[in-house]
Amino acid sequence: MPSVDTIAQEARRFVDKTLDLYVGNGPADTPELLAQLLVPADQYEFRTHFGDKGTPIGPEKMLEEVKQQLRPDDSIAIYAHVPICRYKCRYCSYYSIANAGQVDEYADLLLKELATFLHLYPWLARQKLTSLYFGGGTPTVFSPEAIKKLISGYARRFNTSQAEITLEGSPDTICENPFLVEAARDAGVNRFSFGVQTFDDLILEECGRGHTGAQAEQAMRIVQGYGFDEVVIDLMRGLPGQTLEGFIADIQRLIELGPDSIFVYRMRLGRQGELQTGFQTKGVENLVLSRLPDVIAMQYAANLVLTEYGYEQTSNVQWSRLDRAYGWDRWAERVPLFAFGWRAYSLFRFGEVYNSTDLKEWRRKVESGALTIEKATRFSREEEEVAWTCFNLRFGRLDAPLFARIFGKELKSSHIWPRIEQLNTIGMLWDEDDGSMEISPTGELVPEELIRFLGS
Repeated sequence: MPSVDTIAQEARRFVDKTLDLYVGNGPADTPELLAQLLVPADQYEFRTHFGDKGTPIGPEKMLEEVKQQLRPDDSIAIYAHVPICRYKCRYCSYYSIANAGQVDEYADLLLKELATFLHLYPWLARQKLTSLYFGGGTPTVFSPEAIKKLISGYARRFNTSQAEITLEGSPDTICENPFLVEAARDAGVNRFSFGVQTFDDLILEECGRGHTGAQAEQAMRIVQGYGFDEVVIDLMRGLPGQTLEGFIADIQRLIELGPDSIFVYRMRLGRQGELQTGFQTKGVENLVLSRLPDVIAMQYAANLVLTEYGYEQTSNVQWSRLDRAYGWDRWAERVPLFAFGWRAYSLFRFGEVYNSTDLKEWRRKVESGALTIEKATRFSREEEEVAWTCFNLRFGRLDAPLFARIFGKELKSSHIWPRIEQLNTIGMLWDEDDGSMEISPTGELVPEELIRFLGS
């Protein structure tokens, strides 16, 4: 394995040369475009749903339309949101609450919420299930008994014979109670995912993580011992105090542990002002954040090292030893995603349905046997095109023939084409003979940022 310094030098050379080329030789509007793409850490926000731009519609009407469009052999995906953690990571931009007390009751509420929904919409259980995902938050805050009850309770209501069943966890909960992992496997989980973020204990402490690098390694060995079809680890780039060299060392250390898939996300400080992270509360000026060129070089280094050691890049944030891209069904094929839990939202091709945003109200609805849905929004045709573009670009390509089949017109006639063309003009996207677009090697340096640009 090449040394950390050797890899860092190559990554910096490539990024510096690429950025210098763009700034010096690009079209006249290149600096303005780069300013929108090359966003410093203290300004980096992101969101991937579009319901705030949609038109309000009655939730029942939305669900009826989804039913009408589903054929008997069409697949669906289910997401159960567990918005509970032992601690709140200070970079976190997701809805969750820190609670170290008794939390198993929430699992019972999730089961009751599902039962109410299926009583009113029994047709959902008759569809093929492609994915059943328990995320958060930290679902492994539950006891082993609650985990087994929750997962098996969801699984037995659907045909899961071909389904990918995922449980998210955290290293500290796994290490303290390995029976959590056993309970998940026995209940049918075949894909286990947990966040390491970094192996650097000082950065973990600064981020408010409740585990150490050594615990992350221990958790990995525990999970691998139970024979899941896929074990997934998350890392982050751009964390406070993180250097390019430190990030590369994290990648190399993770390769030695041998997970099936690795996700690398750029740290986000918020989602367009929705949430205030702990870092923002503290004050970003008190943090030593990674230099933007180094954050970009981390993406290059991740691909360089992971592909060298047998991982294939299957999306702009995923490298895997398995022959599949996680999320293809939900994002590219737009399989309807039905979500349960407080603040969860269901995502369909033409709109979104939101559950109650107030935790007490969500609980009251569950306990009274009422739907927990709060509102729904329908996308305009133009918003559908934007959503399709953003989700498909996760996998590096915009398929023009597929776009034409879905929308009845050429990709070049789409509402979002002017922005696609801008990225093509500066070499972030490349043309293909059939009118499709793919991310160029330069665009691969800022893949999340391209989606952020197209969706803004």
